Amino acid sequence: MQVRTSDAPARVHHAGSPYYFCSDRCLERFQADPDRYAGGDAAGPMPVDGGSGRDPVCGMSVDLAAPGARAVVDGKDYVFCMQGCADAFVADPGRYLDPATAGS
Repeated sequence: MQVRTSDAPARVHHAGSPYYFCSDRCLERFQADPDRYAGGDAAGPMPVDGGSGRDPVCGMSVDLAAPGARAVVDGKDYVFCMQGCADAFVADPGRYLDPATAGS
């Protein structure tokens, strides 16, 4: 699922920047450990690389030891913060994959 800033179900300001979430549960996870999710790389698809992962749907950092969900698409393993993001990705991976990085 993609989060539209205009009608995001949940939002918060952290360190002077706004963050938008697909659900209250994602907001709660962020608030419990904002440094884990805030900053770093821009949101986008990131296949599992053995140390870190980023949900290609919502852009949240995902703990590889305990991801909310996983999916394999075209032989690549992706991690997600929750099953809803995984379902959205599997239904239409092209919507979330950057053409510059797809297939690499």
